[in-house]
Amino acid sequence: METDTDTHYASVNTDMTKPLLKTDNSLRELGENEVLVKIHSAPINPSDTYNARGVYGMLGGSTDGHGIGFDGAGEVLKVGKGVDEGLVGKRVAVGQLPFTPGYEGSWRQYLITLKDNLMIYPDDADFDKICSSFVNPITVCTFLHHIEKNKYKAIIQTAASSSLGKMLHRLCLDKDVKIINIVRKDEQVKALEDLGSTHTVNSNSETFKEDLAKAIEELQPTALFDPVGGELSKTILMSMPTFSTLYIYGSLDTTGTFTYNNRELLSKRATLMTVFATDLAKFCTPEELQSYYELVSKDIYEGGKIFGTEVVSTHPLSDFEKAIAEREASASQGKIILKPWE
Repeated sequence: METDTDTHYASVNTDMTKPLLKTDNSLRELGENEVLVKIHSAPINPSDTYNARGVYGMLGGSTDGHGIGFDGAGEVLKVGKGVDEGLVGKRVAVGQLPFTPGYEGSWRQYLITLKDNLMIYPDDADFDKICSSFVNPITVCTFLHHIEKNKYKAIIQTAASSSLGKMLHRLCLDKDVKIINIVRKDEQVKALEDLGSTHTVNSNSETFKEDLAKAIEELQPTALFDPVGGELSKTILMSMPTFSTLYIYGSLDTTGTFTYNNRELLSKRATLMTVFATDLAKFCTPEELQSYYELVSKDIYEGGKIFGTEVVSTHPLSDFEKAIAEREASASQGKIILKPWE
């Protein structure tokens, strides 16, 4: 692969059904408030593979097709009008979340993005460790915003063994918020107990409903953060106290649906909400948003006690198919990372 920015460079794009390697990209001129980043590490998130299959529709803004990748890390090479020249040479994490203006996708060697999509790190930061600074951490910070705003004392989460689920669990421990973790396997129960969980329930257990009811009776959670959907969501919400809220942030159960009638919702005084990490800026002030960015970057740089993610393996950009397959097989173990310059 060429390294001269005046020549063609590579990226992984999608035709809305599957990812494809594209090697004839060329750089455009930077616009106002834009920066050029040389991407060194880009993780594979579940949302990236959904994007590759067109789940989010066509994300506009790219000059060379529909890109893939919502997270990444690299070095700022050039800045456009309105951007401090002092950013050149800085190590940064990049977040291009769904429907971010000017979206190109981080699975590429060079990325042009708005400076507001950057999280700045010290010069010795590890690209592999900081490349997952946005999608999961900022989603979890969005949850934290709702938790603190609504003064939730206890919550429930499904898919608790995922990288994001473990982050939310650790953050709740740090913030003294009680949490019930829902998983699908006994070994995942053990893994979360090793992380300090006192209330982890296996949804595939024969005693799931009884175990869930016991945990809910003890902790009285009033918020459910759920990326799964289907009947599991309804079963949990209908078991929770009145005035509980279901926060939907994914759809892992792609074949399942849930239905409520008005009587059920009225009897529970239940609320349904959807949550995207991109919404955080709409819920808080610029100062609050910056404080969340600092919370994440400080934690990751200092070792990732809350927001850190284990790196399972790295792959050259051209091996993206192998990397995606490995991610599917090791989703709960940590991140698979693409290395565009290897």
